[in-house]
Amino acid sequence: MISFSGSMLLVSSPLLAAEPPNEAAAPSAPAPPDEVTAAAVDDLHVALGAGGHFALGIAPAVALGTRLTAEVATKGWSLGIEGRYDAPASTNVRTSLVGGSFVPCLRSKGSWACAVVLASRVTVDSASASDARFFLGIGARLEMHFSLPFDFALRLCGEVLAHPIPYELTAEGHRVLKSSVVSALFGPMLVHAF
Repeated sequence: MISFSGSMLLVSSPLLAAEPPNEAAAPSAPAPPDEVTAAAVDDLHVALGAGGHFALGIAPAVALGTRLTAEVATKGWSLGIEGRYDAPASTNVRTSLVGGSFVPCLRSKGSWACAVVLASRVTVDSASASDARFFLGIGARLEMHFSLPFDFALRLCGEVLAHPIPYELTAEGHRVLKSSVVSALFGPMLVHAF
C-alpha cells in the first residue's frame, strides 16, 4: 500500500514486514572439553619391550647386553624408562654394567629422536684389582620403527652418550683401565603396544 503524507512517500507491504533481519551465521561451537580429553586418552597407550645391543666405549672391548623398556606414548611423543645390562667383556680387564635410563622421544612417522640419561653402576675386575663405580651418561638416540602384526613393532636404535665422569681402575699405582668419555650402543628391540 502506498500513501502520501506531506512531502514523504510511505510504502508498506506485508512481504517487507515479514522479512527477518539479516543476521550473521553463528560460528560453530568448539568441541566440549570432555570430547577433547577423550580423544587425547584414546591416543595414549602403554608399550613394553625387550631387546639386545652391542655397546662400545664402556668396556675395553665390545660388550653384549640386554634392555627392557616400558613407556607411555602418543603418536607424537613418548616417555620411557629402560633397564640395561652389559655382560662382562672378555679381555684381561672385565667390566659389566647395570643401570637404568630415562628416554623421552619425539616421533615422526617411522623415525624417532630421543634424549637419553643413563644412571648405572659399572663393575671392573682384573687379576690384580676390582672396583665398582657410579657411571652417568647423557646423550641422544635415533630409532627406526617398523610396525608388525598384533600391535608389535621392531625398533632399530643407535645412541651416543657422553660420560662427564669417566672411571678408572688402578692396581699397585698403575692405571689398569680408564673408561672412554664417549660410548655408543646399537641394537634391535621388540615392543608390544597395549
